[in-house]
Amino acid sequence: MTRLHHLALGAIALTLTAVSAPAFAAVDGNCIWKAVPAEEKARMIDGYRERGLESLTTLKVRDDLTLILRTQCNLKPEDEFTAGEVLGASIVENGADQVLFERNGIKKGSLDKAYRGLSPSDRELLKVFGLRVLKGDTSGVEDASRIVFAVTGQLKLPTGAMNNEVFGYLLGRSIREARQEGR
Repeated sequence: MTRLHHLALGAIALTLTAVSAPAFAAVDGNCIWKAVPAEEKARMIDGYRERGLESLTTLKVRDDLTLILRTQCNLKPEDEFTAGEVLGASIVENGADQVLFERNGIKKGSLDKAYRGLSPSDRELLKVFGLRVLKGDTSGVEDASRIVFAVTGQLKLPTGAMNNEVFGYLLGRSIREARQEGR
C-alpha cells in the first residue's frame, strides 16, 4: 500500500468531525472556518501539526462552537453533518498549509495558487475522489496521486514526505468545495 493510499484511508477520519445525521446541504466553508475562534483554530492546527489526519479522530467539537457555527453561518440542524465534514476539511487544508510553511518555507497562499492553477478536470477529479474517500472508497487514488506529485514538483518541495501535506491540502480543499456546492 502506498503512503498516499494509506493517507487516503486515514482521510476517512474527516467524517468523525460530524455532529449530526447525514444531509448534504450546501454550507459556506469560508464562514465555517472564519467563525471558529482563533484559540480554537490554533488548537486544531496544533493537533494537525502533531498528528496529521489522525488528529481528526480525537477532535471534540464543543457545544458552544456548534452554537457559534449555527448562529454565524445560519446552519440548520440538518446542515450539521455537512458542516462537520467542512470543518474537518478546513482543518486539514489550513493545517497542511501551515506545516508546509513551517517546515519548508513554502509561502502562504502557494497551495491555493497551485490548486486554482489546476485544470477544471483535475479539480473535479479531486472533488469526486474526496467525496469517495468520505464513503470509504479509495478508488481513483492513482489519478489523485498524479495530481499531488505534479503540485509537489511545481512547488519544488525537497522531499517526498511533503507529498502527504500536499495531498492533505488538496483533499481538504476539494472536499470543502464539493460540500459548498451541495454535493
